[in-house]
Amino acid sequence: MDTYLAIDNGGTFIKYSVLSEDGVILRQGKEKTPGRDRSAEDYLRVLDKIMSWVNEDVRAICVSMPGRVDERRGVAQTAGSLSYFAGKNYRRILEERYSLPVSVENDGKCAALAELWKGNLQNVRCGAALVFGTGIGGGFILDGKIYRGAHFSAGEVNNMIFSPQSEFSRTSLLTASVSTLGLLYRASLAKGCDFHTLTGEQFFEWLEEGDPVIRGVFDTFVKQTASFLFSLQAVLDLEVITLGGGISKQAAFIDGVRSVYTAMYEDAIFKEVGGCSSVPARVVACAFDSDANMIGALYHHLTEKKPARV
Repeated sequence: MDTYLAIDNGGTFIKYSVLSEDGVILRQGKEKTPGRDRSAEDYLRVLDKIMSWVNEDVRAICVSMPGRVDERRGVAQTAGSLSYFAGKNYRRILEERYSLPVSVENDGKCAALAELWKGNLQNVRCGAALVFGTGIGGGFILDGKIYRGAHFSAGEVNNMIFSPQSEFSRTSLLTASVSTLGLLYRASLAKGCDFHTLTGEQFFEWLEEGDPVIRGVFDTFVKQTASFLFSLQAVLDLEVITLGGGISKQAAFIDGVRSVYTAMYEDAIFKEVGGCSSVPARVVACAFDSDANMIGALYHHLTEKKPARV
C-alpha cells in the first residue's frame, strides 16, 4: 500500500500524519511550531524529528502552509507564521534534505480540496470552505477546480475590509470581526476577563448557561458572519459554503449563521434594491476538522503530481 506523509504547518503546531492513497489517516502527531523569532533551520530540525517518526517508506511529502504559495514552483511568497521561509523555495529545500518528492499548497486551499475530495463539496461545481480560527482561512472551488487567482492570493478573506474607519488599521479587516480570535477578544472585553486565558470552551459554556453579555457578543458575531457570507454570495454565486474550524463543532454557530443568512434573503429591503438577485448558497459545517489541511494536501499532490520546476 502506498503511503504519504502530510504536514500541516500551523501557527501553534505542526501537525503531521501518514495517510494511505485514498486519504485514510493511519498515524498522526504534532510538534510545536518554531515562532517568528526562530530560524528556518530551527523549523527543519523539528521536521527531522518528524521524519524519524515515519518508520515506513512514504512516496512523498504533502505540505499545507499559511500565506501566499506559488504551488507550481514550491515558493512561499509569503509564509504567515513561518516568516523565515518567505521568498524561499520551500519545496526545493525539503526535497534536497529528505530526497523525496514534495508538494506544497496554501492551507485554506487545502481545506477546500479536502471538502471537494471527500467532504461536503463533493460534486459541487462552485463552493467555498471557510475555516475559522486565529484568522479565517479560505478556499474557493470555481467550475470544479480550486481557484488560486493571478497572484496565488485568492481565498485570503482575512484581508477584506469589513469595518471601514476614518483611518485604516488592523481592526478594519474581516479577521478582527469574523474570526474565533476576534470573538474571544470581544467577549473578554465585555466580561472584563483576561483575553489570553479565555477559551472557546468557556465561551460556549457561558452561552449555554444563558449569560446575557455573552449572548449579545455571540449574536453580533453571528450577524457579522452572515453578512460576510451574503456579500460573498453576491459576488461568487456559490452552491455550498462550508464552515470549519473548532467553532464549527458548535451547532449554535452553524444554525445561527444559517438562520440569519437565510433571513437576509427574505428581507423586504434587500429584495427592493435587488440585493437578492443571487440564489442563497447552502451553509453547512465542513466534514473535516483539524485533519482537513492534511487530507487536502494529499489530494493536491495526487491530482498535480508533476508541478513545474524553476
